[in-house]
Amino acid sequence: MKTETLKKNRAQKQLELAGQVCAILKKDEHWISNVKFETACLYMEGLLDGNDAIAREFLREKMFWGWWKQQWALIDELWIARAVKTSLSPELLQAWYMKMHLELDKYPDDIVWEQVNTNYMQMVAAIIEKNAKQ
Repeated sequence: MKTETLKKNRAQKQLELAGQVCAILKKDEHWISNVKFETACLYMEGLLDGNDAIAREFLREKMFWGWWKQQWALIDELWIARAVKTSLSPELLQAWYMKMHLELDKYPDDIVWEQVNTNYMQMVAAIIEKNAKQ
C-alpha cells in the first residue's frame, strides 16, 4: 500500500510539474507528451548508436518509461525554478527547456547527473536481468 501511495504522489508531482511547464511555455499537455516521447526516442537512438532493435526493446519497457519520467521531472523541477526568475520570451524558454532535456547526459549539475546516472544504471540492469530470464 505504501508503494502505491509513493507512486501516486510521484505521478501527481510529475503532472504538477508538467502543468507548470505548460503554463510557462504557453503549451498544452499534448505538446509536452509528444516532446517527452520524441526526446526518449532520440535519447535511445543516440545512446545505442543506431542499434534500432535494442532501442525498440528499451522503448517497450515500462521500467524504461518510469525511469524516463523520473529523469524528466528532475530536470523540469530545476528548469522551472530557474525559468520563473527570468524574463526570457516563451520561444527562448522553450529552446532552453528542450536543450536541457536533449542533453540529459551532459547537464552540468553534478547532483542531477549523479542521480540520473545511478537511476539509469539500475534501470538497465533490471531490464537486462528481466530479459535474460525469458
